[in-house]
Amino acid sequence: NFTGTLPNITMNANATTGVFNLSNNKYYGELTSALQRFGLIDLSGNYFEGKVLDTIRGKSSLGHNCLHNATDQRTQDDCASFYASKGLVFDNFGLPSTNTSPPSGQEPKKSHKRTILLAAILGGVGLLLLVVLLLLLIICIRKKGGMRQRGNGVGPIPPTVGGPASSPGVSLNFSSLGETFTYQQLLQATDNFTDANLIKNGHSGDLFRGLLEGGIPVVIKRINLNLIKRDSYLVELDFFSKVSHPRLVPLLGHCLEQENEKHLVYKYMPNGDLSSSLYRKVNTDDSLQSL
Repeated sequence: NFTGTLPNITMNANATTGVFNLSNNKYYGELTSALQRFGLIDLSGNYFEGKVLDTIRGKSSLGHNCLHNATDQRTQDDCASFYASKGLVFDNFGLPSTNTSPPSGQEPKKSHKRTILLAAILGGVGLLLLVVLLLLLIICIRKKGGMRQRGNGVGPIPPTVGGPASSPGVSLNFSSLGETFTYQQLLQATDNFTDANLIKNGHSGDLFRGLLEGGIPVVIKRINLNLIKRDSYLVELDFFSKVSHPRLVPLLGHCLEQENEKHLVYKYMPNGDLSSSLYRKVNTDDSLQSL
C-alpha cells in the first residue's frame, strides 16, 4: 500500500546490479531513467503510466500497471478511476481520451466559480429577506403608533351616547368593551341601586352588587359626573379597550345613557378586591383571614 511517484524515491547511486522491487503497491506516474542502473526490476501490481524505456524493458516485470507499450495491463476503467481518486487525469494508454471531464487545472477554477456564484445568490437572498423583515417591522411599529393615537382606529364617541363629548386624544373602540346595557337593565340588576347592594364607595364611583338576567352576578360601578372629573370614565374605558390581563377584573360591559351618570359593569369577584384582603378586619365572622 505504498504510494507515490518514482522521482520522490531516493536511489542508491552505487546500486548498479541489485534488485529493485516495488511490486504490489500503489505507485503511479511515469517511469524514470534512473531505473536502468538495476539488474532486475519488479514494478508489477502498481499504476505506472506512460511508455516503457527500452533500456529497462528486458529486465523488468511490468504486469498490472497502466503502461502504453507493455502487456498484461490493468483496464482503462481501473486506471482512470485510480488517477481520478488522486485528482489526476489518466493518459488513456496514449490514445485519444474519451473522458470529457475538464483537465485537473481547470476543475478547481470551475468549482471555485460555482462556489462564488452560490455564495452570491445566497447572500442576495439573505439580504432581500433582511430588507423585507425590516420593512415589515417598520410598518408594524407605525401601525401600532397610529393605533395608540387614534384609539384603535375608531373616531370620537358619537354624541348619541350621551354626556359630554370625549376629551381630546381619547377615542374608543366599543366592540372591545363588552356588552352595551340599558339603564333599565342595571336598575333591575341592582334593585334600583339599593343600599343593600352597595359594596363600597370607591374613589372613582360607587360599587354595587348586581344580578343580570340569567342569574349572572356582576359588579356595577356608578360614576357620578357631578362629583368627579367628567372624562374620568373615558380614561378607564380607553384603558380596557387596549389592555387585557388575568390580574385585571374583566369589564363585561357599560351603560352611557344617562347625562350625569355613567355605569361600568364588571365580573363579580366573590373574594373582594386586594385592599379588602390586605386590611380585612380580624374580628369579623368572615372565614378569610387578613393578609
